[in-house]
Amino acid sequence: MDFLNPALLAGSALAAAPIVLHLVLKQKPRQFEFPALRFLEQRRQVNERRLRLRHWLLLALRVAALALLALALARPSMQASHVLADREAPVAAVLVFDTSPRMAYRQQNQTRLEAAQEFGRWIVGQLPEDSQVAVLDTRYATAVFQVDAAAAKLRIDRLEIASLSQPLLQVVQEGLRLLADSKLARKEIYLLTDLSRGGWQTTSPAALVQRLDALGDLGIYVIDVGATDPRNVALADIKLSSQVLAANSPVIVSSEVRYEAPAGSPAVDRTVELDLPDADGKLQRRSELAVKLAPGQSQRVDFPLGGFPIGTHQGQLKLSGEDALVADDARYFTVDVQPTWKVLIAAPAPAGRTGVYLAEALAPEQWRKQGLARFHCDVIDWQRLDATELAPYTAVFLLDPGPMTPAAWQRLLEYVHAGGGAAICLGRRAQPLEEFQRAADPLLPGRLEGIDAPGDDAAGAAGATTGAILRTAGTSHPLLSKFVPLADAVPWDAFPVARRWRFADTREQSAVAMSFADGQPAMFEQRLGRGRLLTLVTSLSDQPDERPIPWNQLLTGLEPWPGFMLANEMALYLVDSTEGQLNYAVGQTAALRLRPDDHVTSYVLTTPTGDNLKGSVAAAAETLTVAGNEWPGHYQLRSGGTEGGWRRGYSANVPADASRLERVAPDEVQSTFGKRTVHVARSQAEMEREISTSRVGRELYPLVMVVLAVALGLEQILANRFYRQV
Repeated sequence: MDFLNPALLAGSALAAAPIVLHLVLKQKPRQFEFPALRFLEQRRQVNERRLRLRHWLLLALRVAALALLALALARPSMQASHVLADREAPVAAVLVFDTSPRMAYRQQNQTRLEAAQEFGRWIVGQLPEDSQVAVLDTRYATAVFQVDAAAAKLRIDRLEIASLSQPLLQVVQEGLRLLADSKLARKEIYLLTDLSRGGWQTTSPAALVQRLDALGDLGIYVIDVGATDPRNVALADIKLSSQVLAANSPVIVSSEVRYEAPAGSPAVDRTVELDLPDADGKLQRRSELAVKLAPGQSQRVDFPLGGFPIGTHQGQLKLSGEDALVADDARYFTVDVQPTWKVLIAAPAPAGRTGVYLAEALAPEQWRKQGLARFHCDVIDWQRLDATELAPYTAVFLLDPGPMTPAAWQRLLEYVHAGGGAAICLGRRAQPLEEFQRAADPLLPGRLEGIDAPGDDAAGAAGATTGAILRTAGTSHPLLSKFVPLADAVPWDAFPVARRWRFADTREQSAVAMSFADGQPAMFEQRLGRGRLLTLVTSLSDQPDERPIPWNQLLTGLEPWPGFMLANEMALYLVDSTEGQLNYAVGQTAALRLRPDDHVTSYVLTTPTGDNLKGSVAAAAETLTVAGNEWPGHYQLRSGGTEGGWRRGYSANVPADASRLERVAPDEVQSTFGKRTVHVARSQAEMEREISTSRVGRELYPLVMVVLAVALGLEQILANRFYRQV
């Protein structure tokens, strides 16, 4: 127990006053002449004992009343744990500020971070002299104590919103580690946050509780500076139909607009604008869409674009109008436009007939006439492969190969090692088996064991068969990423595979890219040198009237859109468009794949803030990596001077979840810290009361005053009864 005014305890000496008055003013018995009757004497003795008891009870009440009055004036308090040091003793205090993008939410002409800074300066001013103060925020920085209170206030004044922000509770653990190193007995930690759920997640709650247990006594204070009824219209993450595309190919830029507001709030009308740079690099409006949203609703917006010239192009989506949180009102994107990809299709004779289905799947005639085809296909007989220059092609399809010359296989192997993409679609002509295996071995994923014939049950006319069913649902290979949203809606059962090759002793570097429904591999991938090689275990060149039966009808069946889609995804994967990531979240390391003709040894990076940073690339490197990327916006890389030369770029955005304003429930705040008492406050008055409760203890003044009132009431009742009878 502690006292705010211990000197006033001396007033308890006044409790002796009733005793003195009782002894001085004690009434003496008077003598009466009365007959000595036995019954009257007994009555007198009973009355005397009763009066003596009431005298002592009345005396005790008066003494207790004066003692309680002195105790109440001394302002007693009770600590929850053992007795702490004097309330003015130095404190080791850590202030953790949430500086995530949602703290830019503006209410009453003040951001949540500005409100937290004002509160933080007040807290530092309330700390006892010689206290240790550390100011931490959710940026990635080292946790140290400031030199003094003035330095701590200056550090608070310099806090800024950080696009790259770590979880609040992760910074709290750093603060607890710092407090553990302090030699001061009293330790406190303050969390200044808007209590949004996005910042209240911890990947290791057990580690947090463990650090708390190691500290012993600790004051935990949560200062809630969040908006009580936040309203926010936000753009979600941008989705592109493709980040790397061929010249004149269309691209769809998509996002979602969401409205976060309390139920019953009015609907809002906003406009989503799409801006692209002109020839001078200035953003110009290309398109816009109007949306109307009720609280809790979201709406998707799609912007189809096309006609991009070759090169890197960067644009943005932006919400028009005023908003309390501007951090999620703009999203940035980058696309890379390459020349029309040249694809070589080497098919069995007659190549013009056996290779036409794949050529039509990759470059439909209608698209070619409109200039929209992303692939330009050349079809040759695979027997001419050894005399064909492969360097001009970005991808090569080898359909149903037979025993080609060693020179042809060697040329294809060198092409892949140099960075090209190739696909081998095995069929009936891979005979005789031993000879074919020996010639093609460096390119095959393993040893050919034989042909499976799950489609021997021929049914119906026109070569219709049953067989093995391809599977794309539940796959994770990037080649099949476009099939993932379709799930089980792809009708692969309408296009069974009647014949397929079976491999044994597959190589370590070969991976299964696609499987059949029965679990057997349908496609293998190998990384050879700088290139990639796909091996499909069935043919893509069989005709519908093939005898005895076609191996499959993936490209020749009725409405064979799944096979056409698969062929396109294979080609896009081989030309490296599916792995050409150009859009990242802030903080991610950008990795740009260098093409074989990119001879870059050094570069200059221009950041969204306008800074120019120099970097270098290791010799023969296949990827250029850029770490950091702390700011949302466009990043541009150049090499070879200001005119011409090598140019690339990418974009970074704040994750959509970083601006969600959904608040954490009070019981969740308490449970985060285990059994520790957490003091939550929204105002300085509440904070002062919580600090007083924690440092000084819970005041007993109200309770003592209640007991005092009860004692005075009982004394009054008993005194009236006593003196009336006397």
